[in-house]
Amino acid sequence: MNSVLQDLRQTIRQWRGAPGFFLVTALTIGIGVGGVTTVLSVSDAILFRAQPGLKDPDDLVSIRVADRAGRSGRLMPYAAFEALKPAENGMVGFAGGLQVEASLSWGPGDSPEIVAGVAVTWDYFPTLGTRTARGRFFSREEDQVPGANPVVVLSHKFWTGGFGGDPSVLGQTVSINRHPFTVIGIAEKGFHGHLPLYDYSLFVPLSMAEALTGRSLSESTVATVGRLAPKSSLRRVRGLTTGVAEELRAIHPADWMSSVFLVEPLSRSFQEFRGPISLFLGFLVALSGCILLVASANIAGLLLSRALTRSHEVAV
Repeated sequence: MNSVLQDLRQTIRQWRGAPGFFLVTALTIGIGVGGVTTVLSVSDAILFRAQPGLKDPDDLVSIRVADRAGRSGRLMPYAAFEALKPAENGMVGFAGGLQVEASLSWGPGDSPEIVAGVAVTWDYFPTLGTRTARGRFFSREEDQVPGANPVVVLSHKFWTGGFGGDPSVLGQTVSINRHPFTVIGIAEKGFHGHLPLYDYSLFVPLSMAEALTGRSLSESTVATVGRLAPKSSLRRVRGLTTGVAEELRAIHPADWMSSVFLVEPLSRSFQEFRGPISLFLGFLVALSGCILLVASANIAGLLLSRALTRSHEVAV
């Protein structure tokens, strides 16, 4: 302990003698370490960590439309989603969502804020297994009649950032794309949807999508997510969806002659986007590592320079 106290006193004396040197050293190390930490944290959140708010994420699957070789996966037309929905096809839940760019304002005279939103089916939240922090999610009845139930659920992040975490926001009316919506719930902390590359701030019933986007659901494509039944498997779901694809091929031969359903685990879906992002994040990791090496070299040079200036002191 005496040695530690002696080192501490010596450090304080050196800092008082050359405060600029210590400040530059601390900032240089901070920039290098901070850059590496930030890039690695972003990479971990996007590529490796499970989406927050999802219960048993290994049981979740994504279904898209692809060519016969299973490539070029794309979002599903709403008509195909409706064809898959009734039978559930080996799943205990099958939900869809349509991305909506929302212009949100809190009251008359307030400047609107552009946020990312998604219109989802009523069973979207039960399928994912997420919960509310406050209030409730919308019900089946609120997702039946187009344009009849303007209700909205806010993400926890947007609630704390845009509304300051005010609990009285429940029941208030906000304007979304010039339509009044009633806030009925706040999603649990960390949850921002099922897609890893999107951060949704609000969730509305799919029945309100046409009012917000100005186009009918029949002209839209949806991102889907399903939960495997307890004794089901990806192979069984793929087999069942093949039958639905054959039915659609008989009804719409021009659209489905060379198309099939692509069933993937949710954690491995959208690989065509993850690949370029992985390369970009790898480049950022390498770049931040180089910055840390440069910072270390700068510190070494500063220490060497300071040692030379203290040569007389050390000799004494």
